[in-house]
Amino acid sequence: MARRTLNVAGIGALVALTGATVVVRAQQAGSAPDLVLSNGKIITVDERFSIAQAVAIKGDRIVSVGSTQDITRLAGPGTRRIDLRGRAVTPGLIDNHMHLLRAGTTWQYEVRLDGVETRKHALDLLRARAAATVQGEWIYTLGGWAIEQFADDKKPFTREELDQAAPNNPVLLQASYREAFLNSRALQLLGVNEAAAQNAAIVKDAAGKPTGRVLEAGFRQLVGKLPTASGPDIEASTRLMMKDLNRMGLTAFGSAGCEADVLPTFRKLADQGQLNVRVGCITSPAGGGNTDQLLPRIAQMKLFQGDAYIDSIFYGESVFGPLHDPMFIPKSDPKPDQLAT
Repeated sequence: MARRTLNVAGIGALVALTGATVVVRAQQAGSAPDLVLSNGKIITVDERFSIAQAVAIKGDRIVSVGSTQDITRLAGPGTRRIDLRGRAVTPGLIDNHMHLLRAGTTWQYEVRLDGVETRKHALDLLRARAAATVQGEWIYTLGGWAIEQFADDKKPFTREELDQAAPNNPVLLQASYREAFLNSRALQLLGVNEAAAQNAAIVKDAAGKPTGRVLEAGFRQLVGKLPTASGPDIEASTRLMMKDLNRMGLTAFGSAGCEADVLPTFRKLADQGQLNVRVGCITSPAGGGNTDQLLPRIAQMKLFQGDAYIDSIFYGESVFGPLHDPMFIPKSDPKPDQLAT
């Protein structure tokens, strides 16, 4: 039987489970908890990695962790109770480096393929989205997956099969940062057909016709032409993103760049008590320069000036270009003169 796990994020509680196993009485907490989860495996991730049976939650904080018998005694008439029936509860997951603030402007157009195990399932998701999408509207996926994750077929997507999955919509699937796959409508709208002869990054068949596959050197400029949410649509798209993140158990992330045009949406949701992810902004000094120039700038940065939901947390994502270690370059190879700067 498959193991069943319930993440704290899935029940709307942005909490980190503490190691406390001694019951704190409801009277000590001020009032009865809003929610009690019982008869489960509460993974506390304390220093002993203790497993409790039940947890009580008040607002966005843990009131108590302990046995089912002790925790259920804390419940009041208005407490919501959930019998876990043996399921596990984990703390909300944290990803310390994701570009998710700006993803709020694209999420409404995306069919996410994160964790999709087969090519067939991926194509089924595209067909379902196309059936529910207005003719001519874009469908795309910006990273988070690779063709190698499919257990049934690891061949690149072809233009023809994407045409079959979404015959009336332009489709672009960006696989990590390495390549993209487009259907015929997308090729036409983005001008790929006309640029094929001059651009080696556009993969072509024996007749010189684009296959729909575009390599890294060519797809980045194409992605910049895709539509994104703006104005009030950013909030709706961001809410969709947060819902999907919570469904996957993610409750906090470090964002490389907290874009000024998107951050107000997150600030608004936080002020309204509706932001159900925590955002850590990864700060970088403006401009380039050598280490003598960069280190004083880093020293002047003021971190941890925000609140529990939005804050600047550390410097990144690269300190000095020659020492940067991109994931698709097997080995960083700085030159002696670069290290001497």
